[in-house]
Amino acid sequence: MKKIAIIVLCGLVLGCAKKAPECGSDKAKSLVLDATKDFIIHGYTSSIKNNLNLNEFNNWDEVITFSKEKAIEQYNNADVKLDIIRTDSVDDVALKSSCSADIVDNMENRNSITYTLQLTEDGRIVTEVYKDRS
Repeated sequence: MKKIAIIVLCGLVLGCAKKAPECGSDKAKSLVLDATKDFIIHGYTSSIKNNLNLNEFNNWDEVITFSKEKAIEQYNNADVKLDIIRTDSVDDVALKSSCSADIVDNMENRNSITYTLQLTEDGRIVTEVYKDRS
Protein backbone atom coordinates (compact mmCIF):
# COMPACT_ATOMS: atom_id res chain seq x y z
CA MET A 1 0.00 0.00 0.00
CA LYS A 2 2.86 2.41 0.72
CA LYS A 3 4.33 1.88 -2.75
CA ILE A 4 1.10 2.89 -4.44
CA ALA A 5 0.80 6.03 -2.31
CA ILE A 6 4.39 7.04 -3.12
CA ILE A 7 3.93 6.45 -6.85
CA VAL A 8 0.68 8.45 -6.92
CA LEU A 9 2.28 11.28 -4.94
CA CYS A 10 5.28 11.38 -7.30
CA GLY A 11 2.95 11.39 -10.28
CA LEU A 12 1.00 14.30 -8.86
CA VAL A 13 4.16 16.28 -8.11
CA LEU A 14 5.66 15.64 -11.55
CA GLY A 15 2.37 16.49 -13.21
CA CYS A 16 2.49 19.96 -11.65
CA ALA A 17 6.04 20.73 -12.78
CA LYS A 18 6.13 23.82 -14.98
CA LYS A 19 7.50 23.48 -18.50
CA ALA A 20 8.19 25.97 -21.25
CA PRO A 21 5.16 26.54 -23.51
CA GLU A 22 5.02 24.42 -26.68
CA CYS A 23 5.44 26.30 -29.97
CA GLY A 24 2.61 24.51 -31.76
CA SER A 25 0.01 24.45 -28.99
CA ASP A 26 -3.40 25.93 -29.74
CA LYS A 27 -2.82 28.61 -27.08
CA ALA A 28 0.57 29.58 -28.60
CA LYS A 29 -0.85 29.79 -32.12
CA SER A 30 -3.75 31.92 -30.92
CA LEU A 31 -1.41 34.31 -29.07
CA VAL A 32 0.90 34.69 -32.09
CA LEU A 33 -1.98 35.34 -34.48
CA ASP A 34 -3.48 37.88 -32.07
CA ALA A 35 -0.09 39.60 -31.79
CA THR A 36 0.32 39.83 -35.57
CA LYS A 37 -3.23 40.79 -36.56
CA ASP A 38 -2.66 44.57 -36.65
CA PHE A 39 0.55 44.19 -38.66
CA ILE A 40 -1.16 41.97 -41.20
CA ILE A 41 -4.07 44.39 -41.53
CA HIS A 42 -1.57 47.24 -41.97
CA GLY A 43 0.05 45.30 -44.83
CA TYR A 44 -3.31 44.70 -46.47
CA THR A 45 -4.18 48.40 -46.03
CA SER A 46 -0.99 49.51 -47.76
CA SER A 47 -1.61 47.15 -50.66
CA ILE A 48 -5.19 48.35 -51.07
CA LYS A 49 -4.14 52.04 -50.96
CA ASN A 50 -1.51 51.45 -53.63
CA ASN A 51 -4.14 50.06 -55.99
CA LEU A 52 -6.79 52.77 -55.57
CA ASN A 53 -7.71 55.49 -58.01
CA LEU A 54 -7.19 58.46 -55.68
CA ASN A 55 -9.31 60.70 -57.92
CA GLU A 56 -12.40 58.85 -56.67
CA PHE A 57 -11.92 60.27 -53.15
CA ASN A 58 -12.44 63.78 -51.77
CA ASN A 59 -9.54 63.70 -49.34
CA TRP A 60 -6.84 61.53 -47.82
CA ASP A 61 -8.96 60.65 -44.76
CA GLU A 62 -11.49 58.97 -47.05
CA VAL A 63 -8.69 56.94 -48.65
CA ILE A 64 -7.41 55.79 -45.25
CA THR A 65 -10.88 54.94 -43.93
CA PHE A 66 -11.84 53.04 -47.08
CA SER A 67 -8.52 51.16 -47.18
CA LYS A 68 -8.69 50.20 -43.51
CA GLU A 69 -12.28 48.94 -43.80
CA LYS A 70 -11.40 46.85 -46.87
CA ALA A 71 -8.26 45.53 -45.15
CA ILE A 72 -10.21 44.39 -42.08
CA GLU A 73 -12.74 42.69 -44.37
CA GLN A 74 -9.88 41.05 -46.27
CA TYR A 75 -8.26 39.86 -43.01
CA ASN A 76 -11.55 38.37 -41.78
CA ASN A 77 -11.81 36.35 -45.00
CA ALA A 78 -8.12 35.49 -45.34
CA ASP A 79 -7.97 32.34 -43.16
CA VAL A 80 -4.67 33.47 -41.63
CA LYS A 81 -2.80 30.64 -39.89
CA LEU A 82 0.63 29.45 -38.84
CA ASP A 83 2.36 26.89 -41.01
CA ILE A 84 5.61 24.92 -40.73
CA ILE A 85 5.90 25.57 -36.98
CA ARG A 86 9.35 24.77 -35.61
CA THR A 87 10.77 24.68 -32.10
CA ASP A 88 14.19 26.33 -32.22
CA SER A 89 15.05 26.04 -28.52
CA VAL A 90 13.48 25.33 -25.15
CA ASP A 91 14.67 26.61 -21.78
CA ASP A 92 12.77 24.82 -19.02
CA VAL A 93 14.56 26.86 -16.35
CA ALA A 94 13.44 30.21 -17.79
CA LEU A 95 10.19 28.54 -18.97
CA LYS A 96 10.80 29.99 -22.44
CA SER A 97 10.53 28.56 -25.96
CA SER A 98 11.93 30.08 -29.15
CA CYS A 99 10.02 29.21 -32.28
CA SER A 100 9.81 29.81 -36.03
CA ALA A 101 6.86 29.57 -38.39
CA ASP A 102 5.32 30.95 -41.54
CA ILE A 103 2.17 33.05 -41.44
CA VAL A 104 0.04 32.17 -44.46
CA ASP A 105 -3.34 33.19 -45.79
CA ASN A 106 -5.65 31.91 -48.51
CA MET A 107 -4.28 34.51 -50.97
CA GLU A 108 -0.90 32.77 -51.03
CA ASN A 109 0.80 35.42 -48.90
CA ARG A 110 3.57 33.89 -46.78
CA ASN A 111 5.84 35.58 -44.24
CA SER A 112 8.43 33.93 -42.03
CA ILE A 113 8.43 34.90 -38.36
CA THR A 114 10.22 33.96 -35.18
CA TYR A 115 8.57 34.17 -31.80
CA THR A 116 9.19 33.45 -28.16
CA LEU A 117 6.77 32.15 -25.58
CA GLN A 118 7.49 32.49 -21.88
CA LEU A 119 5.48 31.36 -18.88
CA THR A 120 5.02 34.09 -16.27
CA GLU A 121 5.10 33.60 -12.51
CA ASP A 122 1.30 33.63 -12.41
CA GLY A 123 0.94 31.05 -15.21
CA ARG A 124 0.20 33.33 -18.17
CA ILE A 125 2.12 33.13 -21.45
CA VAL A 126 3.89 36.18 -22.85
CA THR A 127 4.79 36.16 -26.54
CA GLU A 128 7.12 38.30 -28.64
CA VAL A 129 6.93 38.09 -32.42
CA TYR A 130 9.56 39.15 -34.97
CA LYS A 131 9.25 39.25 -38.75
CA ASP A 132 12.19 37.52 -40.38
CA ARG A 133 14.14 39.60 -42.86
CA SER A 134 13.86 38.07 -46.32
